[in-house]
Amino acid sequence: MIPFVPVYQGATVPAMNDQLDTALLVVRLAFGFGLAAHGYNKVFGGGGLTGTAGWFESVGMKWPALQARLAAATEITTGLLFAAGLLTPFAAAGMIGLMTVAFWVVHRNNGFLITK
Repeated sequence: MIPFVPVYQGATVPAMNDQLDTALLVVRLAFGFGLAAHGYNKVFGGGGLTGTAGWFESVGMKWPALQARLAAATEITTGLLFAAGLLTPFAAAGMIGLMTVAFWVVHRNNGFLITK
């Protein structure tokens, strides 16, 4: 809860806090379930973990089978925790770690949408 929210014309502080809480809930759900869906897809979609490991190997990861499992488990776990609002600092740290690796390994040389 944010301790101070400025009062705008016609709005009361409790109404502003309710709106902020609702907005944060929507953001948490979108990011959390979105990330969990990516992890689920790494395990059960397309080529499964074998396909994910193959792609990880193609982008230069050293232990693709292990890293595919860790990435999928981290995405599912941190996504669900973040969506539920449980252990959010740890869930957010896991998300930041995942996205840092994704940026460094793939997007750094290929752009945001991997168009190169």
